Amino acid sequence: MTGLSADEFQLKLCENLKHQGFVNDLKSQMRNRLINELIQHSSFKLFENKSKYSSPNSQVVTEKFVNSAIISYLKRYGYEYTLSIFLPECGLNSENIISEKDLLDHLMVKTSSGNSFIIHSSGSVLERLFGKSELSILSSVQKRNDDADSKNIFSRVRKDNVDTLNFNTTLNETDENVDCLLNSEKSRQYSYKERQQAEVDLQVMRFKNTEVENIKLEEKIKCGVELEKFKREIELIYQKKLETLKKKECDVDEKVKHLHANFEKETMMKRQNILLELEKLKHKENALAQKEEWLKTENDMLMKKKIKFESYVQQENENIYDCRKKIEEKVTEMVDLRWQVFEKDVEIKKKEINDIKIDLNAREKKMDNVLKSYEEAKRQLTIKNNEISSLKIDLKAAESNLQNAEKQISEYQNYNKENQQLQLKNVKLK
Repeated sequence: MTGLSADEFQLKLCENLKHQGFVNDLKSQMRNRLINELIQHSSFKLFENKSKYSSPNSQVVTEKFVNSAIISYLKRYGYEYTLSIFLPECGLNSENIISEKDLLDHLMVKTSSGNSFIIHSSGSVLERLFGKSELSILSSVQKRNDDADSKNIFSRVRKDNVDTLNFNTTLNETDENVDCLLNSEKSRQYSYKERQQAEVDLQVMRFKNTEVENIKLEEKIKCGVELEKFKREIELIYQKKLETLKKKECDVDEKVKHLHANFEKETMMKRQNILLELEKLKHKENALAQKEEWLKTENDMLMKKKIKFESYVQQENENIYDCRKKIEEKVTEMVDLRWQVFEKDVEIKKKEINDIKIDLNAREKKMDNVLKSYEEAKRQLTIKNNEISSLKIDLKAAESNLQNAEKQISEYQNYNKENQQLQLKNVKLK
């Protein structure tokens, strides 16, 4: 089996992890962690203000933002293995990832503005996380702008003698009035921007229509001139190629004639060489015929030797069989003799044990008679107890000998069975 390449191994690993649910768990954990970090480093006002002007496909934008934030987080902290699993899932195309420029466009920050300059000058891309620094910088800038807008509104109210604010009221009422003024000012700024944008769009459309017509006419004239030039150049190239082809045809005819003459010479030389080789082959055929006759005689000799060897092998096998038969008969005779000797020993030991038991019974009767007299019984009890203990030891030894003898009998029976099986096998082999 051939080993997998790095890309195939990465894809199979990603598929297995996805099938088991590890990829989805990892993505959800990373998303939740990054969203919490982004919320901590940015103000909620910024999200609320920008959500009013969000596009209908805001969910797609948030997914792209989260994917790009995860990639920057993994790159910064050196999680290359998890990045290799996450990238095939979200993809490297621009459709699944949002760039820093697109993020600033969605946040309504122009490239020529001061906010974008502050963001780009805050550090390298690897040192700061994607989206985190932008939102934190914009939140601080938004707070400054809100403070500046509130000061400008107060100054305008004083200049225009607007009586909406009552400075003798409580602090809560003044805060409510300030919020109303801020909201009205923001709505005015937004409507003014929309009007300016509509006027700019109309002017751009008019300019585009006029410019497109002029460009089309100029392109038609340029294309006509270029076509004429191309035609002339093609005609010149065609004439040159015709001349070169004619020259090549003449050269080819001369080469063909020269090759034909060389080919005839080579064929004549080859014919002569072939005739010489045929003569050599005839000599070799005669030599091979002589070798075949010699091989036939050798094969006949080998067949005769083979027949003699087979007859010799049969005789040897018969001799081996006779020897085995004699050995088996002698083994059975030896086993029978050993068994007879063993049975005699067992009978002798049984007789000795019976004699010992008879002696024990006689001594026990004597003990009963001796117990009649108290004083004599005490003296003789000690002697008899010692004798009984020695006899018991002898009994145990005799019983252990009996058990060993029974074991040997069982082993001998097993040995006889095995011997009978071997004899049956030998009979079958015959």
